[in-house]
Amino acid sequence: KIKDGDIIAITTHIDGLDVIHTGIAIRKDGQLKLLHASSAEKEVVISSLTLSEYVQNSRNASGIMVARPL
Repeated sequence: KIKDGDIIAITTHIDGLDVIHTGIAIRKDGQLKLLHASSAEKEVVISSLTLSEYVQNSRNASGIMVARPL
């Protein structure tokens, strides 16, 4: 049910911290991706991984929270 433009917060299990990263949901080639500021690439990018893969590959991620601007 995630739509283009939804705000995605990557949650964490790190004590005292709720969110480790944020971005915007975007569909590209039928896949749900994350538009975000990449610290590795030092610019805003669309992730090469799907949102699910992105979260699964982050050792500190525990899930996501979704916000939809009205």
